[in-house]
Amino acid sequence: MKTLHILRKTVDPIAFEAIQSDPQASVLLIQDAVLINGSFPVKTYACREDLVARGTERTLSLVDYTDIARLIVEHDRVIAW
Repeated sequence: MKTLHILRKTVDPIAFEAIQSDPQASVLLIQDAVLINGSFPVKTYACREDLVARGTERTLSLVDYTDIARLIVEHDRVIAW
């Protein structure tokens, strides 16, 4: 089962543990989570608009709101943290 984990905060130990234990997971960083240092062992996306709003850049796959909607539909389960 493909799971999309949507992270909104920079620190969430429970979410990080859940992501680490799910090899089929994908991660979407939105809001302040785009500022997370480090990486995840799964495909990770970042909301372009949230990066721009915070004046930062990342080397992740950047997505806009249309892409986010597509990611949600493509996954069997979505968990927002």
